[in-house]
Amino acid sequence: MPSSPSPIDAGKEQFLVQPARALVSALLLGAASMCNAGGVTGAVYSNFGNDLLVPIFPGKNWLPVYANKNDTKPFRELFDARVLDVGEGNWEACISMADPAGRVRCRVEAADVWVDRWGFVGPREVLPVEPWPFRYWLYLASEGSGSEETTDLYNAVPRSPYLVKAKQFASVFFIVKFDKRGFAISPKTGKRTGDRVFLAGSGVYLAPDDPARRLRQPWLFLSYYHSIPKALCPGAGEESCASAINLQPQWRGIKALHVEPARPAKPYAGRMFGPGETAFARHGEAALPFNYTVPAEVDMAADEHANSVAGRAANRATPFCLIDCPPGANLAIPDPAPL
Repeated sequence: MPSSPSPIDAGKEQFLVQPARALVSALLLGAASMCNAGGVTGAVYSNFGNDLLVPIFPGKNWLPVYANKNDTKPFRELFDARVLDVGEGNWEACISMADPAGRVRCRVEAADVWVDRWGFVGPREVLPVEPWPFRYWLYLASEGSGSEETTDLYNAVPRSPYLVKAKQFASVFFIVKFDKRGFAISPKTGKRTGDRVFLAGSGVYLAPDDPARRLRQPWLFLSYYHSIPKALCPGAGEESCASAINLQPQWRGIKALHVEPARPAKPYAGRMFGPGETAFARHGEAALPFNYTVPAEVDMAADEHANSVAGRAANRATPFCLIDCPPGANLAIPDPAPL
């Protein structure tokens, strides 16, 4: 039986801009969607649509597939297959451990094939990442456009332990906090949610700690893990780390989700480029307030009484604090039921 994904490396605090290693696009999730909006399908929320349903992890990132159960020679070999989603077809038979030394029938790349059961780790056997160096991860799920998608997202806020909508403005954030063991903590309750961090290649996912609950419950994609620099970045390429937010002085990426008024522009400060507006903090770093400046195009409750452009700008002059807020901060007050 191949081993589970290894613990993450500590890494060095520097940027190495280099091409990301090519992955088999049909096997691994590619870069996150360029759309800066979370989505809801039915009752299921997704950050970027890159979630996994029933993931398996081939040993040495390689999986031979056979046309028939007793074939001695594979008709195809999948290389760099760090994770496969076998959620279609008879997935129960695929991940069954009834005959761990035998072959099982799996639906791989839209085809029903035979694979060696010992050739991969299933979703129940894979181990979570521990220890976990990150204290929180934040994503701007929606700026609140008033569209049907925004309405669906507002409806999802009460059901999700991670979605937060502020009463004062229309934006919705996905915020997950972590303890050092990688357990997810809800920003609403301050308690563990039952989810933990799992890695699939460099992709970071939230999935239930309980092995039985990890079946057919989507593994929620968050971001990409990078060891150099030690960061959670929007893309698999190292260059995407320049568009992720960390508040520490040595961080060479941007420092704020939106540039705060009346302050000089900092290197990399401003709206992020790339697949999403994201931020993170590491354990062991000084806790600094994470502030959000409401853009002019985002609606605010106070705008109802603003009779001019200057009045709207005045409503946005003071940033709202989302995380690690000191006494007296201008807090973003959670709205438990936006609609």
